Amino acid sequence: MTMMDGRAFAQEKLLDNAGLVLNAYYKAPLTTSKLNQKAMIVSGEDMMPLLDVIDVLAEKVGGHDAVQNIFAPLYMDYLAYKVAIDEGQSPALLLLGADLARADLGWDCGACGFPTCGELAKHFKKNGGMGRMMVGPSCAWKSLDWGIACDYACAAAWELNMENRIEGTYGLLANA
Repeated sequence: MTMMDGRAFAQEKLLDNAGLVLNAYYKAPLTTSKLNQKAMIVSGEDMMPLLDVIDVLAEKVGGHDAVQNIFAPLYMDYLAYKVAIDEGQSPALLLLGADLARADLGWDCGACGFPTCGELAKHFKKNGGMGRMMVGPSCAWKSLDWGIACDYACAAAWELNMENRIEGTYGLLANA
């Protein structure tokens, strides 16, 4: 018979559950079937550089109160992670991404703002860019697929009774 601390065991199994969430992310039914999905798990000490950004911002803008006022959503996420880590309950941050700039569908729908997929591809070849959400331009169909994949990941986390939400704050920060 084994005796284990339940909280420690749950923390130990967190990455196993993150793997199940990633399985849902990669296996979600997509509209285009051409989404180049990417993912990374960040947990424990590897989260510290992401949290340290708040201290850097605080130095630049005049302290933590100023950061809280200027970057409220980022600061609230920071506090949630910091409290969890300080209590020995490091979260697993799943960074989910995809190449939304790749215009290889040939559907020429114009939803990206360009008349053809070829024009979007020319734009990125000439100007560069990341084609990600909130920055764009992005292939609308791939953006839709990425949203579906993220929804499936969140649904899997919910089924596992894991607290979850999609955060643009630390996703964009990690990308940078």
